[in-house]
Amino acid sequence: MQVVELLEEYLSLRALGRENLIEDIPEQFIEKYGDEFVEKYLDDPQKIPRRKRNAFETDLMKIGYNINYRKYLHEYRHELDEFCILIDRDKEAHSEADMLELMEYCKEKQYKCYVANPCFEFWLLLHLSDVEKEYADEIEKIRENKKISVHHTFVSGEVSKKAHHGKKGIHFKENYLPNVDMAIQRAKCFANSEEELVRDIGCNLWQLFEKMKSGC
Repeated sequence: MQVVELLEEYLSLRALGRENLIEDIPEQFIEKYGDEFVEKYLDDPQKIPRRKRNAFETDLMKIGYNINYRKYLHEYRHELDEFCILIDRDKEAHSEADMLELMEYCKEKQYKCYVANPCFEFWLLLHLSDVEKEYADEIEKIRENKKISVHHTFVSGEVSKKAHHGKKGIHFKENYLPNVDMAIQRAKCFANSEEELVRDIGCNLWQLFEKMKSGC
């Protein structure tokens, strides 16, 4: 799945040493700006005149090469890092066999796999509602999560109605941050293991939030 490819691209960039970081810069830019300029930029961009520094960064950005992001990946290290992915169950896009194969691959690579069934908006809905009680008669609608409009499925539509926003501009601090602890407790009432979440409603993202809250 593409989400795993993106994670592994991140890991490969992060593993670059300083020499590799320089070698990874397209040759045309080394020729244009020179080895000395690139070395000086990597040591301290502030030593480079602003106009030339901005031109260098802009040229790289034009071809989709974000050197500041790559420098950050190279320099940032933390012993508590956990590499993980979050995927929607989304039955129409992912078969059960594909999901199980992905989970097995993540275990082999020691990536944590967080799953939202039927979709990420279910996790948001847990911040806004006691889903187990309020939707007791509509659990099957949540499970099926059918398209109800051009912009929404059943679950995302319920989130939009309660929080008064679309899929963008969710106002996290206002609508969700104050209710994280409640969402965690509510999520525990539904499926939690990766294997359960292939078939059953739930979201195990609360496990990541508890880890972050505990500092572990």
